[in-house]
Amino acid sequence: MRRLALIAVFVAAALSSCGTSPRCDATNCAGCCSFSGRCELGTETTTCGQQGNMCQPCTAVQTCTSGECVARNPGGDGGTTTCVGGGTGPQQGTDGGARQGYIQVQQNPGFRLALGAFYADVVPGGLLAGCTSTTIGPCIILDCPLDAGTGGAAPVSAGDIQVKIGSETISMTQVAAGFYSGSAEIGGWWADTITVTASGSSDGGAPAFTATLTAPARYELTAPVPTSVTRGADLPIAWSTRTPDYIQLIGAGSVRPVFCVPEPSSCSMTIPGNVTQLLTTGSGGIGLRYESNVVVTPSGWVIRNIASVVTVHTVVVQ
Repeated sequence: MRRLALIAVFVAAALSSCGTSPRCDATNCAGCCSFSGRCELGTETTTCGQQGNMCQPCTAVQTCTSGECVARNPGGDGGTTTCVGGGTGPQQGTDGGARQGYIQVQQNPGFRLALGAFYADVVPGGLLAGCTSTTIGPCIILDCPLDAGTGGAAPVSAGDIQVKIGSETISMTQVAAGFYSGSAEIGGWWADTITVTASGSSDGGAPAFTATLTAPARYELTAPVPTSVTRGADLPIAWSTRTPDYIQLIGAGSVRPVFCVPEPSSCSMTIPGNVTQLLTTGSGGIGLRYESNVVVTPSGWVIRNIASVVTVHTVVVQ
């Protein structure tokens, strides 16, 4: 895996300033140790920690107190919580025309992943052609055969694609099946701006394009956070500050994606029991997904660029 330039800069800076300084740990650092091995105070939301442990970034609804990420006080509104935005649902399956493509950049703990594909001849129904969906309350269950999601066409080239995130760059490569992918190790979370640049293909592929996205922030479920899900029982969940674009339910062995879309600007939702019944028993998760997306239309193409961050809370499905 390609090592990031930013990590190299951090390492070089540490070496040049410290020479033969000892490794950061509990014996020489009262705060926290950064990804590059530097001792930090451990009092910032971007580098929170104590007693020589690894620094952790706090979420947008947390603050760093005594070296720990804790929930912010909602303020003097009598305990009332307000939330904004969200509730858009999954954005990838556009049906905007015969020539379509997408780039999705996802932030995960410890790494970033970029995926994409471009199709010059998509059948009506868009990139989800061939899939069937079932709606149960606020949730959508997708059933897609293995050859679905291509609109009946093989992926084409869009030339060289680079995703720039702050000072870091992910170079995407086109694999044998025609899809693009790329990944990068990281030590922190998003920069503010993400730029996607494709050089384009003159051989029947997608044209050159540039798209700039604002990176979404990361939020988490609020107490009480479920640690288990009972199949067939309603599942109430809550969050603060910003409404997720959608919730993804993950059940052990479950192959059908389950997406639940909250009401915009809501701070909670209840997932119906006839949806949790679809999960299989074992280890699972509740994923809060936040996205920003920009659609560009070069030379008649419809190309959706998506930046997403997902926070997964592990649960036991029983």
